[in-house]
Amino acid sequence: MIEARVFCSTRTGTQLLMLGGVHGDEPCGTVALDRLAQELSSGQIELTAGRLTLVPRANPKAGAANERYKDINLNRVMQKHENPHHYEHFIANSICQHVDHVDLVLDLHAVTAPSAPFTFLDWDTPATRSWIKALNVPYALTGWDALYPGETGSTTISYANGKGKTALVVECGQKTNPTTADIAYRIARLTLAHLGLTGPYADDTPPAQTKIVRMTKVVWKETEGKLTGAFENFSPVTAGQVLAQLDNGSTLTADADGVIIMPKATAVMGEEWDYLAVPE
Repeated sequence: MIEARVFCSTRTGTQLLMLGGVHGDEPCGTVALDRLAQELSSGQIELTAGRLTLVPRANPKAGAANERYKDINLNRVMQKHENPHHYEHFIANSICQHVDHVDLVLDLHAVTAPSAPFTFLDWDTPATRSWIKALNVPYALTGWDALYPGETGSTTISYANGKGKTALVVECGQKTNPTTADIAYRIARLTLAHLGLTGPYADDTPPAQTKIVRMTKVVWKETEGKLTGAFENFSPVTAGQVLAQLDNGSTLTADADGVIIMPKATAVMGEEWDYLAVPE
């Protein structure tokens, strides 16, 4: 159902799974992992240890249609389903089988609004901290699991960690920006070098001191309306600031001084509209 490209070294080492296209309208991971697969196949990059599994199109039908998903959000049902009935349930079963047979998982995503690359740090371990530091990303978010209580096992990260694996989701930038694929490729190459699967990779981006930001609220679009500004990811907001004007005349405001996370001006009814966060 999904195509996996597997590359093995003659030397033992880390077994790593990289996913792209979990959301079909986020092409950066697909482009980056296709490029990586071609370079490994041609010998341009040598795998010096371990085993690497690449899944560039984790949600093939959604990717072909440039849609976030076909039936249901794959990254909310990432667990094994004994009686699958949605397309994404079958996909999740296949991906989880791959996760079960590796040591680490990297899941490449992108967001709607303009954004610097960032990752998540809800599963905070020395290994995760070391990996994030190697990726040179400006932000790491905590608090995701607290916003979705009772959904343990429903994302790539929570399923992998529940199986004793180390895993990261990296949001590489704005999904419609072609350069986001270059960032995804850089994240993949830095990961390979950090884990010792390849030699060093020269990162020409300025060093970043990763800031940890705690997510405090998810704002669902439950009434028609629109955001009040062209918010970028991590745009600062102040307590009481109007963030959305609803068609019924009411408003949505920020609860506290902080930043707005993953604002989605195109959100439809029932989707996450944005998140609010404060510095950790």
